[in-house]
Amino acid sequence: MEEITQLIKEAEESIKQRKFSDAGRYYERAAAIADDKKETVALLKKAAEAFREPRSTNDEIRCYLNAGRLLEGKEKAESLLSCWRAYIQGIVDYEYDCSFEWRGETDGSHDSYLNDLDRYQKEAENVLTQALTVKKVKKKKIIKQAADECRRRQQEGGWGASRCWKTIENAEKNIESTEYL
Repeated sequence: MEEITQLIKEAEESIKQRKFSDAGRYYERAAAIADDKKETVALLKKAAEAFREPRSTNDEIRCYLNAGRLLEGKEKAESLLSCWRAYIQGIVDYEYDCSFEWRGETDGSHDSYLNDLDRYQKEAENVLTQALTVKKVKKKKIIKQAADECRRRQQEGGWGASRCWKTIENAEKNIESTEYL
């Protein structure tokens, strides 16, 4: 317990110093040694939020996925939806950054540009599909929250919006195809 308290203090101090990745690592270490499931989930969510600030997408996603594994029902779906949002933000960041730094998308100088975006999109679809299959969760509510996020993206300049909408469309198709098996 004392070690967890110390790690949380280190995380809070790192946030004050705007060292968000360090804060995320401290929270994640604290979550790893916490005995209580509720405390572990709370610490993982704090870690994910800390990792969001420096756009450390993979770290943020890992924390939300780990929290989701410990949860059930509505809380699990919410954690998976947060993970989906992190993937969408990763797409947005990648599209935006690449559009100014080089023209890999159009001139073929960076073959993995579309592969990277496709991978993030596929992973976003998978996690959204998981959220939609959580027991005792209203699918329409999850779809509405996801659609609200896509609409927001569209209104903020469109970065990632088309892939955002596509993840919803494909996740719904995934659900339809598995419901009848």
